[in-house]
Amino acid sequence: MAVPNPMAAFQWLQPPKMDYPPVLMSCAIDLLDTTFVDPISPKHCCYGIIGAIYVLVDPNLAQTLRTERPQIFRNAMAFITCDITEERFHSLAIKMNICTCPYDHNVVDSPLSQLHTKARKELDAKYTSTPQTLLRHCFRLVVGLVNKVVQRVMDEGVLHKVEANQRKASRKGLENVPWPATPRDLMPWGLEATMAALGKTVSRVANCDTVGFLAAIMDIVRDPSVHLFLESPTLPGDAVRVGLASLSSWDATHDRLRLLVELKGFALLFRVIGANATPRQLLKFNNQTRDQCGPRDALDFCNRSLEALDALQPVPPGVVLPFTGCTLDGDWNYCRIYITCFATELHYHLGCAHDPSKYIPSILMGSQEKTAIEKNDARLVFHELFRMQGRQACSGPGCSETFISAERRFRTCAGCLMFSYCSKTCQEASWRFPPAPHKSACKAIARITETSGICWKTVQEPKNQSFWTLSFHIVCLLKGVQRDDLAVVANYLRYMRANPPIIQQRSITS
Repeated sequence: MAVPNPMAAFQWLQPPKMDYPPVLMSCAIDLLDTTFVDPISPKHCCYGIIGAIYVLVDPNLAQTLRTERPQIFRNAMAFITCDITEERFHSLAIKMNICTCPYDHNVVDSPLSQLHTKARKELDAKYTSTPQTLLRHCFRLVVGLVNKVVQRVMDEGVLHKVEANQRKASRKGLENVPWPATPRDLMPWGLEATMAALGKTVSRVANCDTVGFLAAIMDIVRDPSVHLFLESPTLPGDAVRVGLASLSSWDATHDRLRLLVELKGFALLFRVIGANATPRQLLKFNNQTRDQCGPRDALDFCNRSLEALDALQPVPPGVVLPFTGCTLDGDWNYCRIYITCFATELHYHLGCAHDPSKYIPSILMGSQEKTAIEKNDARLVFHELFRMQGRQACSGPGCSETFISAERRFRTCAGCLMFSYCSKTCQEASWRFPPAPHKSACKAIARITETSGICWKTVQEPKNQSFWTLSFHIVCLLKGVQRDDLAVVANYLRYMRANPPIIQQRSITS
């Protein structure tokens, strides 16, 4: 009897063939090494660049190149984040559609010729290759190449430890610190200009991969980039529009695996926004997406995404995806958790009706849970302190410093071990800040932590998170945590949530 294939329900293209001759791979590496030296005017044509990236598809090779050829990624990042006007984009598309690559077109078996031939065969089978379409596809593939490294950096979470990373590279005998060596490498034109350029790339390429790349950058840079994203007049709507188009495409093709990959980028985007945005910013975000995508909005996109995820069931457990090392069920759970959490926040703050005909049960249940949290001091304290665990910014009033901008980790308050400060000046200002002095809540937070027995450093582990999320308010009651302490801390955290430190539009490179 044949064993059923757990992947049978998922449309899947086999991983690309990777046993390319060393001379061809070397040619592809050299081409990318020189192409984007001038990011505004690439040296090679679209076919050459696309063929080279097809050959270098293996993420493990990208991790090797970030150490041996860091300039490839440094220059590629500058290319996809330079500010290109529509007029300039069209002229660049025409220029890069004409091959001026330095090889003899009559010699068909030369490495450069093979790269061009491979790209033409792949593209002719998929697209009607107008110059603009070709350049958009080129942008998409370059974003994908850089994103292989950015995803690893995001998972490592140590980019702000610049000096420690340099010492580590020196101990290993590396000539170069792996790219990106500093936070500045992710913002080659400065924070504001780079975010604006990424916004244009999302709008121009209109692909979920670019949204996932943007989300990964925002997860690394945190507060300043989230502020710029939410303040952008077009970026929120452009991102959601891309997602809505992806859902419509899935309705037609039912490519289940592709949908899961694309929604993971949106789950990351919503996780980053949800962890750093104020309620006012969330409302503005949803209203802006409605204005740009009307009558659809972000909440509607989340609802439709969760319906699509439910339609993917049953998801086979333990099936490892090629290249990423992630599992199908792991990615499915990741998407469902963070999209549900974000939709819950939107539904609650928008004051939407409890309408089972309009919203799926998980959103309605989450919104009811959110209402219960707001009415219960213990649950609110846990929810807000839990959200703070991933925050990498100074808690000083009016301070815009982050781990990334300062290129170091900040020290936490010795009393509560929860709030971080970039300097003694900021800590002293926060201690006496008139509207909500940290002095009023510091000892109460420490007493709550000690009496309840919760360890905030390990609470985000799945085995601990589920227990404490459901049981913290019960544990506080059973162990005798003082209600006055909970009330003081809850009021303090409500103020901090509604009035976070001012995130100025500053340049990381300044």
